[in-house]
Amino acid sequence: MNILNYKNDHQESHHPHNSTNTTTNIAITGNSVTQIDHHPIIDSCQLSDYLCGFGAAIVNVYATFPINKLIFRQMLHGQSVRKATATLRSEGIGRLYRGIAPPLIQRSITLSIMFGTFGTYHSLLDHYADQIMPSYARFCLSAFLAGSTEAIMCPLERVQMLLQDDRLHNRYANTVDAFKKLHIHGIKEYYRGLTAIILRNGPSNILFFTFRNKIKNHLPQNMGHHESYMTEMIKDFISGSIVGALISTLFYPLNVVRTRMQTQSPGAKHLNIFEAAIDIYNQRDRNLRRIFRGVHINYSRSFLSWGIVNACYELFHKLFFLTNQHNDDHNDR
Repeated sequence: MNILNYKNDHQESHHPHNSTNTTTNIAITGNSVTQIDHHPIIDSCQLSDYLCGFGAAIVNVYATFPINKLIFRQMLHGQSVRKATATLRSEGIGRLYRGIAPPLIQRSITLSIMFGTFGTYHSLLDHYADQIMPSYARFCLSAFLAGSTEAIMCPLERVQMLLQDDRLHNRYANTVDAFKKLHIHGIKEYYRGLTAIILRNGPSNILFFTFRNKIKNHLPQNMGHHESYMTEMIKDFISGSIVGALISTLFYPLNVVRTRMQTQSPGAKHLNIFEAAIDIYNQRDRNLRRIFRGVHINYSRSFLSWGIVNACYELFHKLFFLTNQHNDDHNDR
């Protein structure tokens, strides 16, 4: 028999590389043991993963919403940074956070689903498919399924797009009003852009969960000393921001297409991905550079956004859950 046992050791190492990792011991033959490092979210279906993702999202949305609106306007109209900024200024501070309710709800639930279901799916696949799927295949499938599950929030993304479109300011009073008016045209109106969202979320999740810890582990280490929360938080911010910025740039054209699909007027023809892409290409004078207009500020926004998400997620885990776990272990003794 090639695999004699499969067990998880939930003991933290004092080495900074493994300060938040657990290991899986796989006995291959005889006394030969192979160790595979895992992040706690892989080995846990606990509520903590969902709660930490939820909290990280709330901090992130309030910090980055104005930048997101600026990028949205560039995607929608192909405007320069200066023109889009001037438009937002002319609308006044009162409308700067107009439309924040949908992304606040959508983002908090989405990130809760992203972090939580990734751990859940991975635990299930480890339990039921460890004999038929390689470890990295289970890892990638878990990330893809988590991204696909996030797509259930498509209706909130659709409403968010409509509320941020300056051409529709007088058509929708608020989030509830937008939902009511979309309902008149049928359930399909809520799910415009669903295909683009799934194609974006699945692969991007695989890249995010694959590289965020790899990058952190290659950052300078304070050898021989336990690193402070602040040091760990800075490293989590850097690793999350680098991965997030690269992923958002890679999928930027798909996001432009999704924006076009989700800002269509209710009742209009439903565009598929290819139709929306061709429409954008023609509207922007068949110039590929104009399709990427806004990519620089999008890169900066994602750098900040995913840095905040990753750092806050890990910080909340350490402050509220790892501490409680250590206290419980101490009381058990």
